Amino acid sequence: ESNINYIVSVEGNLELLNSELSISIYRIVQEAISNAAKHSKAANLWVSIQLNETDIDMKIKDDGIGFDVQEIINSVDSFGLRGIQDRVDAMNGFYKLTSDSLGTTLVFKFKKIG
Repeated sequence: ESNINYIVSVEGNLELLNSELSISIYRIVQEAISNAAKHSKAANLWVSIQLNETDIDMKIKDDGIGFDVQEIINSVDSFGLRGIQDRVDAMNGFYKLTSDSLGTTLVFKFKKIG
């Protein structure tokens, strides 16, 4: 069980997204939160989603212990991260993962479609 403090910020109307993109964003956030709760030992997790006329910018950040990104990506334990990458690829999005002893940050960018 996790005692993470969640801080969520949404700018723009998520209801204007098509269902496929909405579901992908939901699943990505769900997986990132699950990973942080299981592994990060974080006190805080921030989710920021910004929608403008054409783009969706999303950032998920925690203040946990971090991990070696290459080691995890190359391991059999990276199923959740591979799922995130697959969702991003399916939406023709951009995804960057960074992690160090100050926490983990995932940054996403998607084109807003229909």
